[in-house]
Amino acid sequence: MMLLLFHGLCALVYAYTLYFDYWLTNEFKLQLPIPNVYASKLVWLTMICAVIQLLYHIIAALVNLNNNRSRKANDSTLLRQFDFYATTIVFPLAITVCVLFWGLFFFDPNTLMDEQAKKVLSINWWFNHALHTFPSLAMIVDLVCSRHRRPSKNRAFVTILAFLCIYLSWVHFVFYGYGFWAYPILGQLNLATRTVFLLFCTVVIFSIFLIGDALNAMLGQTSVRKPAPKHTKKVR
Repeated sequence: MMLLLFHGLCALVYAYTLYFDYWLTNEFKLQLPIPNVYASKLVWLTMICAVIQLLYHIIAALVNLNNNRSRKANDSTLLRQFDFYATTIVFPLAITVCVLFWGLFFFDPNTLMDEQAKKVLSINWWFNHALHTFPSLAMIVDLVCSRHRRPSKNRAFVTILAFLCIYLSWVHFVFYGYGFWAYPILGQLNLATRTVFLLFCTVVIFSIFLIGDALNAMLGQTSVRKPAPKHTKKVR
């Protein structure tokens, strides 16, 4: 019951945060990465994270509606997929957004935000933390309490890499198509240093995945393994 309430509360927080962001965008007629396309805000990893968090906590609340799931239900394909994406995408992305945002913010806010973004995040103190702090706290609680199955590392690495390739392709599409860098630091660096920076960010998200997996192991969760092949006796 507590997990159901927790996920329900988190879903409400993200729903209101995204609504508030939509209201701010229209109220102050904020510049969008692609003019007149609100969905183009998904060029920011923060916004992708917020949408994923909303969807995740809604699904998690539905999963926890049935507290006394049978063993068969616990082993269902859908729940295995739920655990896989929780540990491979949702958790690492939430912590990565927090680490990179606050790391760059304390290093130099100008590498992270233009004047418009600074103004938006200063309007309400909670709005900034709802986007850049709360996701990490919520997913740490989720990791400890939900006890997700540990994923296959090979499959997890491929999934994270695919996610990053799609995201970076989208970021560069928006820049080359509309002249908008998601983050000022990408325009401040030359090609070589930008590549190093992006590789560093890649290392961060993979490292966070491994840390989360190690914590999951400490909590007693085992890795997902393929069933051993059945050996049949040859009939002579």
